Amino acid sequence: MNFKFHIDSDDLKRLLLACLILLLAVAIIVANLTSLTETGEFSFNPFLAFSKDMIGNTILIYILCFIGLLVSTKGYFGELKKIFGFSNDKSNDGYSSWCDAKT
Repeated sequence: MNFKFHIDSDDLKRLLLACLILLLAVAIIVANLTSLTETGEFSFNPFLAFSKDMIGNTILIYILCFIGLLVSTKGYFGELKKIFGFSNDKSNDGYSSWCDAKT
């Protein structure tokens, strides 16, 4: 299964902002879960999740959440194609769409 993403520059900015907010939320969740299990207190410091002990869990949970984000918005950002690649033009006008293999 290959994806070809069509993203405008405005959509790319929104996606990057959403990824940054997702990373911040995951970092706070990982830091809170670790802090709650060890000391029983809440900690809203997201930088604790990037320490040597918690960076693996933070990256793993972030990647899983990011994949979930892309899969849930697959119809908006990408479509299944036979070609793997990245294109930043969203329009597909003209006769070139007639030449695509229909499977």
